Amino acid sequence: DRVTAEIARLEAESEAYSRQDSMADIEATERDITDTQNKIREKTKAITGLREQEGVLSKERQELLEAVWRTAPPAVREGYTWLMESGIDGIHGLLIEHVDILEQYRLCAEVTGGLSLFNVLVENDEVGEECLNFIREKQAEIGKPLRITLTPLEQVRAIINDVDYPRGELPDILPLIDVIESPDWARCAVEQVWRKHVLIPDLEIGSKLADFHLDGVTESGDTITWKGLMKGGYIDPGQYTRLRNWYRAEDLEEDLRKVGDAIAGAEGEVRELRTTETELEQHLVDLRFTAQTRFNAECARVRQANECREALHGLRNSLEIASKLNREYEAEKKQLKLDIAAIKAEIKTKKLPPGALTAAEAQQLENVEAEIKEREERMAQIAEGAAELADAIARLRARESFLSATRIPSLQDQLKGLELSHTDAAMSRRERQRRQQWLAGELAEIEQELAICEERRAELEESTASKSKSVEGMEEEITESERAILKLTETYDEKKNEIADYEERFKIADAKLDEIVTGLSGNAERIEDETRKIGEGVTIRELQRRVLECKAELEKYPLVNNKAIEQFSQFDVQYKELMRGQDEMDQGQVAIDELITKLDGEKDNNIIKSFAQINEHFAATFRELVPTGTAKMKLLKRDPGLEDEREDDEEEHELGAAATVDEKGVAPGSDEVTEDIIEDTLPELGKSCKPSRGIFRAAPELSQGLVTPAIPSSARVLYAGVSVEVTFSSSAGHMRKMHELSGSQKSVVAVALLFAVLRSEQPPLYLLDEIDSALDAQYREAFARLISSVTNPNPLGHRPPPPAQVICSTFRPEICRIADRCYEVSIAHRSSRVTLLSDYDQYFAQA
Repeated sequence: DRVTAEIARLEAESEAYSRQDSMADIEATERDITDTQNKIREKTKAITGLREQEGVLSKERQELLEAVWRTAPPAVREGYTWLMESGIDGIHGLLIEHVDILEQYRLCAEVTGGLSLFNVLVENDEVGEECLNFIREKQAEIGKPLRITLTPLEQVRAIINDVDYPRGELPDILPLIDVIESPDWARCAVEQVWRKHVLIPDLEIGSKLADFHLDGVTESGDTITWKGLMKGGYIDPGQYTRLRNWYRAEDLEEDLRKVGDAIAGAEGEVRELRTTETELEQHLVDLRFTAQTRFNAECARVRQANECREALHGLRNSLEIASKLNREYEAEKKQLKLDIAAIKAEIKTKKLPPGALTAAEAQQLENVEAEIKEREERMAQIAEGAAELADAIARLRARESFLSATRIPSLQDQLKGLELSHTDAAMSRRERQRRQQWLAGELAEIEQELAICEERRAELEESTASKSKSVEGMEEEITESERAILKLTETYDEKKNEIADYEERFKIADAKLDEIVTGLSGNAERIEDETRKIGEGVTIRELQRRVLECKAELEKYPLVNNKAIEQFSQFDVQYKELMRGQDEMDQGQVAIDELITKLDGEKDNNIIKSFAQINEHFAATFRELVPTGTAKMKLLKRDPGLEDEREDDEEEHELGAAATVDEKGVAPGSDEVTEDIIEDTLPELGKSCKPSRGIFRAAPELSQGLVTPAIPSSARVLYAGVSVEVTFSSSAGHMRKMHELSGSQKSVVAVALLFAVLRSEQPPLYLLDEIDSALDAQYREAFARLISSVTNPNPLGHRPPPPAQVICSTFRPEICRIADRCYEVSIAHRSSRVTLLSDYDQYFAQA
């Protein structure tokens, strides 16, 4: 009963443990951790998108501010930046920062306000003086010019006067200060700039403002002063973008603040989620530890219950054996009692002498005794078996005690280790599952990026295919260039062989020249010795006789030039003079070559600079005519094949010159030089050829045909022309050449190129004759705006050109809309007539 109660207790505890579903809590906690990680990843992606949006907005805002500051006078931005960093109290910033103007009035406010928008508002004169001193010190420190314009508010408040606007006489006017909002403390600065300006519907009303000393301005930007000076015509709204860009930058700053707040909120949520994730992970660790502890206790209970069940089973087996033996013993005992009763009954029925037994009884008694003896033996065996069972049970209990004391603790430790490893494996498996879920999300994102990359790869393949075609074309050009180089190499080898031949002939002629000079020098010395000997102690008759002998001796050599020594002396003097003149000519030629090289370099640089400037103006002018289009020009380099043909023509010309020289008597390869040839060639040598070291070396050079000077390499033209490529759509991928354009498009390109050249150096007068006749309507309107930009350049642009006067004849109304005056020129009866048009719209409608 005690063992059964213990087993019931252990089973009740196991059932209570099974009701405590720890694994369900662990799985729920793991799901919460996974959900939290997914939320963190989503928030992180959102933060990344917000940061990208913040970068785009910040870049756009910076570009807008840069555009605003580019319209400011030079050094104003630097001065304002240093001033705001100075920390001086009483500085309120720029005027443009404190005005708020409706969009429909911004153009007229900017036209009238001008550069006053960049005035720095300060509290009073003392603050202004401190700011000026700071700017002067900083300018001296950094060595760069700084510029600011200060508006002391206290002084402006003192001098500002109210203006009486003629609202009764002119009800259609609207003072600009009424449409410009600003803080109360900055109102005086606004009135100082705009209180003399009123908004008028047209310039006719503006002429009536002279009596009130007010300036008028229309919503389109046309102005008229109280003195009657009008300024306007077509004003491109794109030129006046300061207020628009500034307000857009302020809106972007507000958007940036909102995006920053959203990023801060998302980062706070991410921090909270990470805190929650940490808490959940700690809770998961606690749940796993509790589950492991409960699991270990349950294992111990299960082990104890099993041991109790085994003991109970053993006891039940022993009880069953003992019950069986007891039943057998009772059955035998009962049988014996029945047998004894039967014997006693039989004895009572048969009166036998005391102690006497019948044969049957004796036999039965013997059988009973034998059976009793047999059962006693069996009882003894059963007793021995029970004793053996008791000994076995005792041994088993001893074994159990021994195992409980020694083996079971080690097995329990091993079981705990296995259970811990099983738990760790389960945790790692769940961790891998969470990791797989996270990697699945990352895989989806990577697949999306791969799809984008595939699209990009397809685009790159298309680009590569187009580049491959270009490479093939370049390879063909390279092949042609290699052929040209091979041809030039062959020509070079031929020329080199010819030069070697001429050098060999030159050496032979030089050797013969040295022999002749040596022979002449020896004869001269011998003649001088003989003359000196003759003059020593010899009579005149003897000298006459010797003279006759010498004449007779000379008659033996009729082919020898008797005046060779005199001619040699004359030729030597002429040679020295020619060499001196040649040196002077060489020096002059070197100086001329250096000057030509320098001028060619400057010419190339000026060409490239002028081309770059014209190309820039061409692209800008084309964008004005075609806002969605793109245009560019390229310098085309000269084809090497054309150079080869030109060099071949020069070689033929040189060979023809050589043949002309050969007709004079100097054959190529000739080794003989006569006096007549020398006398004929030396003057020509001094005029057209560069002589060598010897006098008679000019003849071989003349035989080569070196009559005309060579063209220096620096004088060769590097460029062969200009290529124009344009596109009339927003896609710049497909550029078209001139032969691919229509007539109207070619006219647009021609107009853009003409004005690009003229804008490089603005002329004071344009005289155009029906230049818009071939243009479409949309291009004629753009051309009219282009004419307006020429007559009214942006004064706030970088180095604005002076305004030019344009006189244009046309049959279209677009140019007339922006013209100051329109005249009709007609001819009738052989006489012309010029009439000023007041209503050109009606004129063109009637036409």
